[in-house]
Amino acid sequence: MTEPIETTGVTPPVVVTVSPIVAAGPKGDPGPPGPPGDPGAAGEPGPAGLDGLPGPPGDPGPIGLTGEPGPPGPAGEQGPIGPVGPKGDPGDPGPQGEIGPTGAIGPVGPVGPAGDPGPAGPQGDPGIAGPAGPEGPPGPAGADGAPGAEGPAGPAGPEGPQGPIGPAGPVGPQGPEGPMGPEGPQGPPGPAGEGGGGVPILVEVSATRALAAGATATLALSVGFNKYDLRTVFASTDPDAPVVVMVYDRAAGGFKVYESLTEAEQYDIVNVPVEDKDGTGSVHVVLTNTSTTVATTVNLTIKVTSLA
Repeated sequence: MTEPIETTGVTPPVVVTVSPIVAAGPKGDPGPPGPPGDPGAAGEPGPAGLDGLPGPPGDPGPIGLTGEPGPPGPAGEQGPIGPVGPKGDPGDPGPQGEIGPTGAIGPVGPVGPAGDPGPAGPQGDPGIAGPAGPEGPPGPAGADGAPGAEGPAGPAGPEGPQGPIGPAGPVGPQGPEGPMGPEGPQGPPGPAGEGGGGVPILVEVSATRALAAGATATLALSVGFNKYDLRTVFASTDPDAPVVVMVYDRAAGGFKVYESLTEAEQYDIVNVPVEDKDGTGSVHVVLTNTSTTVATTVNLTIKVTSLA
């Protein structure tokens, strides 16, 4: 038998029928399925789910059309005045202004002191001649005049025409070149011109000397005074051969006052004072051909000026 039991603490109260426990019989066949129960009332909404993962970016949409320009905004307020800029370059000068009106004439200054009398003026023109007086009586007849001087000669007649030039004669054959004559002695220098009295005299002396290979020659070139300035030395050779030019203050055993380089041709400005210790009024020169194979002829020119 069953006994109803009323539950407590449940709203609304539920009556449960409890059957006494009896021994279980054999399991019967399952009954047919019961009809579906009525759907229950909707439950309360569950809590919000977590945010899902961001989906992949969508394709860009098409470019929208350009909108119409909006109306201009209101004018902004004027900003503060900026700092003064650097000084600019000066501008071009402006055109000249017009001449102003002439100022008023100033007052007359005080009268200056009287000036010195001026020079005498030019002589005035002579006055008009008075009327001629009455004609006087004729004078006595004069003596016969002397005969007149001879008149100038008449102009010369025209020059006659020049006669024709005769034909030129045939040119004769050139004769053979004669041998060079021996070198003449050096002549003494000419006398000093007027106005000596310490004025230097320039003298040029020249010599030509043949030198065998390795040979030496001594020359005494007369200049007419014992004290002189050795100004310039010029030497050339034909055919070319190296030579040395030396100048001494005496013919033998003297002091060497000048020595040139060893060249085939040379020109030196020397300007060295020299005194001929031999008292012969000469320039003592030694020429040396330093070539060991070439014989040559040396042409030498020396200029000196006298010393008081």
